[in-house]
Amino acid sequence: MIQHEVQKTNKFIALGVLAAALAGVLSDVAYIFIVVAWIFFFIACLTFAKAKGYSQGVGIILGLFGLIGLLVLFFMPDKLKAGA
Repeated sequence: MIQHEVQKTNKFIALGVLAAALAGVLSDVAYIFIVVAWIFFFIACLTFAKAKGYSQGVGIILGLFGLIGLLVLFFMPDKLKAGA
């Protein structure tokens, strides 16, 4: 696994969780924070797919599902570790 990609992924996950939490607190503009959270989870899927040795296409497809796609990617095998 590419460590610097994992660090970027962790930052985007943290930002996504923060945006989702703000959506729960600020109900008047919740939809904005939900979209922002989804964008952060989408980018996290892209970087995590790269870190695990998958193409960006896999990250894009799973990223469309936001946090669920990120969880699916988490349980997928690490291609870089298997090849080493």
